[in-house]
Amino acid sequence: MELIQVTSGMPWLWTIVAATLVSRVIVLPFNIYSIRTAARLAPYQPRLTELRGELQKIGSMSNDPIAVQRISLQQKKVYEEAGASFLAPLATLLVQPPISLGLFFGIKRLCELPLEQLKVGGYGWIADLTVPDPTYALPLAMAVLINVQLTVSDHF
Repeated sequence: MELIQVTSGMPWLWTIVAATLVSRVIVLPFNIYSIRTAARLAPYQPRLTELRGELQKIGSMSNDPIAVQRISLQQKKVYEEAGASFLAPLATLLVQPPISLGLFFGIKRLCELPLEQLKVGGYGWIADLTVPDPTYALPLAMAVLINVQLTVSDHF
């Protein structure tokens, strides 16, 4: 973030916004890949759910490794029929958290440093970037946007 701020000369608020956008662009291909895989698997979900149920039933009744392996091979076959990778859903889960946590802890660490620009580099009611939002407008807006996103995604 410091590199972005120094080279662009932007105020810190816009530097944080730019770093967030860059992180989203980095994660975007993984999200697209995960969404495409989920779309390929959608017609096969009843069969996959049935196999997961069988696997849970076998696991709770007895510890039969041959039956577990048979069901795992059936799941692998369904993934191959769908043209999806068995590990594709993990791609986003393995990439996004380190980037998001790195950005979070980077901003947190910046606020702990004696950077006077952070105290005057904000905008509007968020003039001092080193203190929490006194109006709680940003956390509330984020909660509303997440609920809207979940509601919209349920309709598709």
